[in-house]
Amino acid sequence: MSDNQFSKRELEILKNYFINKMSSRLKPTPLSYGRFFSGKLEIDIVMPFRRLFDFDLEYSEATQNIYIENTDSFYREMAKEFVDDYINAVKINGKYLADIINETGYKLKIIENPVVYMTPRDIREDYLIKCDYLSYKRDPKQYDGFKYKSHGLTPQPQPKKSLALVTDNVKLEKWEFKKQPTIFSKTTKVVYARQFHINCLAGELDPKWFDWVNEFELIVIPAIFEVLKQALIDTYHNDSPISVDELKNLIKNK
Repeated sequence: MSDNQFSKRELEILKNYFINKMSSRLKPTPLSYGRFFSGKLEIDIVMPFRRLFDFDLEYSEATQNIYIENTDSFYREMAKEFVDDYINAVKINGKYLADIINETGYKLKIIENPVVYMTPRDIREDYLIKCDYLSYKRDPKQYDGFKYKSHGLTPQPQPKKSLALVTDNVKLEKWEFKKQPTIFSKTTKVVYARQFHINCLAGELDPKWFDWVNEFELIVIPAIFEVLKQALIDTYHNDSPISVDELKNLIKNK
């Protein structure tokens, strides 16, 4: 019996049962040392992360037991999108993420981050890279050797969802690339201009906030998944399986 062989109610009760078991298995983890984040990360409870992972369940007729089948179904990219779900469940050095974010004076939000193609300025090299607006604003010098590329009839890449520290002020932003003068053309020409509405970026007011968000993504989010994965592995080894009779009792007591 796999997931689709349980009723919707049975599946919900089983997964909530194992999620609660995971909460009892949570252990703190040390953070990689960064400029803004270091020390110890802890998670209070697993339920706020429910949209960030899943696990399959398997029923054995031979043992009349229900087992967790896998321990690595984590949706890591979605951690950015659902950050508001868990900022009150994660602590760093005893302080909740929500309070750490508030201390910046800004809000941590998902924004629509435009993306363009770029190609090397050196005509001897011919390949494309993707450049997103936040990366460009954070460190424009890394793209000095590249120029905007209009990729023929191929449309520009779709914007990606990215985390940013922002104010509440929404403004019209313009991202513009220019074609430099050549021996054939003495004028500077705009080859790409994109206007879009965006909350004011904290990093435009002080570049350190671009680094803050970068560390949040590279240090804090991986540590969160490390804690969750270890809790799921420990639950798999110590709390799985659950018998059919136990499931019946759980349903009865609901």
